[in-house]
Amino acid sequence: MTSSDSDDAANKSVGGPQSNRLPHNAFSKSVEIRFSECDPAGIMFFGNIYHLAHDFYEDFVRHLGFEWRDWFENKDWMVPLRHSSAEHLLPIRPGSSYQMQVMIERIGESSFTGRYWLTSTLGTHAEVVLVHTFVSAKSKEKTSIPPDVRRRLEAYQLKCLHP
Repeated sequence: MTSSDSDDAANKSVGGPQSNRLPHNAFSKSVEIRFSECDPAGIMFFGNIYHLAHDFYEDFVRHLGFEWRDWFENKDWMVPLRHSSAEHLLPIRPGSSYQMQVMIERIGESSFTGRYWLTSTLGTHAEVVLVHTFVSAKSKEKTSIPPDVRRRLEAYQLKCLHP
């Protein structure tokens, strides 16, 4: 399979209203796109998808049962981004409402991968992947995912995989 074949295969698996990649029972939130988030063509500026995804990530952390301060100002660990990518599939327009949801795809020893979808009745407009790695707040070295965090991530992952 050539790289263009794999790109075509990837594009066929997302974008439609019946996308089979969307998780069941996932945390979901309505998102409205503001005029200020868009370019002169009336389409959301491509970089703003990361802003939406990170805002949603903050809400997801609370959904898992963590207080904002306990996650983002933890004295023992931090959770910076190690990798991010976005696929823009359909235009995202101001004044329109979308649904955003997240699936935890992978939980490793020190990192986890979240896949975020921005959808409407037209299909999937964007897909964002964020990989977060736990590091020690003191040494800034990679560290294991804390047991309570791992337990909550695994429970959420299982809930999404088994409706």
